[in-house]
Amino acid sequence: TETARACAPMHGEDLSVPGDAFVTLGVAHCFEQVSAEGKLKDVWVLEPVSASTVEVVDNGASTSYEAFIGTTVGQILAKDTSAFPTELYCGHEVQWADELEFRTGCAARTWMRDHARDVVRNLVPLGEVRTDFNTSTEHKRILNFVNEVKDSDNIKQDMSIDVYGREGEEDGESAGGAEDEIAKLYNV
Repeated sequence: TETARACAPMHGEDLSVPGDAFVTLGVAHCFEQVSAEGKLKDVWVLEPVSASTVEVVDNGASTSYEAFIGTTVGQILAKDTSAFPTELYCGHEVQWADELEFRTGCAARTWMRDHARDVVRNLVPLGEVRTDFNTSTEHKRILNFVNEVKDSDNIKQDMSIDVYGREGEEDGESAGGAEDEIAKLYNV
């Protein structure tokens, strides 16, 4: 029926990635808000990592990742933490990422590209744990953050940098003039 088709998964959600496809699994240092005042709690998340992310981290960029391991889609989707070496967890209690199946498929597809397969894959060999990153929590990844926009968030633009020609609109000075001009056009 038409209703069933409209509610079907969005384009791109059927990733059709085989279980033996290579993908990197990372341990990310994240945070969760535990109170209304914004108090944060440390959380370590196991999540699939794209080839471009591995390459950028290898080049020394700051990251929330503490460790990577080369693995397969099937191993990640099994969600068996005992299947991976304990050194991957860096001594932390870990949890699996949200939307794991979809994110694993997306990350695995990045590893199928020529550059990723031929060059980047050597940075995280299958079954080997890497931990030599520029790990930083300066820019915190907050998992359950909700951005509430308020009217007080709006900042009135200084007229000295106004690029829209609104000079004089502040007190309605030019508003009447504009209405008069529009009225003239209609009364031609």
